[in-house]
Amino acid sequence: MMLTIRAAFASDDGVVFTPRHFGDANFYEIYEIQPSGAKYIKRIFNDVLIEKESAHGDPKKAREITAILMNEGINTLVSTIFGPNIQRMKKHFVCVVVHEDTIAEAVLRLIKKYNAICEEWDKGEVRNHLNLKEHQNISE
Repeated sequence: MMLTIRAAFASDDGVVFTPRHFGDANFYEIYEIQPSGAKYIKRIFNDVLIEKESAHGDPKKAREITAILMNEGINTLVSTIFGPNIQRMKKHFVCVVVHEDTIAEAVLRLIKKYNAICEEWDKGEVRNHLNLKEHQNISE
């Protein structure tokens, strides 16, 4: 069981979520989350350029973003929108779909859903993504 959720929140301004897919965000706001609260860690810039993407859901783009985030110890991805690469990403991360407008609101939601996120993490590569609006797993 993971003891600390280290989450990457997809954003273009550090306040609200990007209106594009997770992998198209300008940067990721990194937080450590535990049942007792959350701590802001840092911002990671997404230097995987959209121009590099040969097709929507490009596996090379997924590999490059995965490498950047795994290097930072990230285990959870948070966004309002994920693209086709979610199938690749959920093998390495818990992918969480939120419906809050701001990252601050979503951080609070993840604190409340800490146990559900940890349970999903424990499933390993066969994990599903979590849709926190509906409070259930969704299998694609």
